[in-house]
Amino acid sequence: MDNYQNNPGVPPINPDQTQTAGQPYGNPYGQQQSYQQYQQQGYPNFTGQGGAGGTLYVTDYARQHLRSIAGWTKFLSIVMLISIVLFIGLFLYFIINPSDMLSGSSYSGGYGYGYEYSRSMTETVLRAVFIFYVVVMAIFLLPTIWALSSAAKMKKAALYGDAQDLEDGLRKWKYVCVFFGVLTIIYLAFLALAIIGAAFAGGM
Repeated sequence: MDNYQNNPGVPPINPDQTQTAGQPYGNPYGQQQSYQQYQQQGYPNFTGQGGAGGTLYVTDYARQHLRSIAGWTKFLSIVMLISIVLFIGLFLYFIINPSDMLSGSSYSGGYGYGYEYSRSMTETVLRAVFIFYVVVMAIFLLPTIWALSSAAKMKKAALYGDAQDLEDGLRKWKYVCVFFGVLTIIYLAFLALAIIGAAFAGGM
């Protein structure tokens, strides 16, 4: 039984060859081929239901780009994940020990009821601020995890020609884009409100 019969989602490397299970597909036709050449050969690279009921053809160049995207996405996601974990750890430390932020400031070496009350209020505010930062960092873990999952799926799709992995990888990447898109809209809305508020305040 040839490759295409074993896995209809991937074209055979050669009609007369079989492939060892778990081994990645290289160039299925021995040379770079265009979309038109794939159509002439009659072998789809990725098969699945297209928007117009057709089949999606992915060239070898597209596979190379997909692997490159997956690699860079994984690298950036790991860097972002490490940064988030470090920041969360740092913020948690200051939530537990807010007094360390005040050492060396005007609050150090003071005494009296007013001093103690002011210092206590300042520590409470600092805790609230750092709790907010921890929540924000925790929220940013979501797109980071989605990006890591997307990178793994896209790499697997590029290597093995699995249409389901390609779909899953693109869906997770869509989540990342939607997350930052919504975040950008919120930022622009606050920016517009700030500009309008400044304009009204200046006109008064």
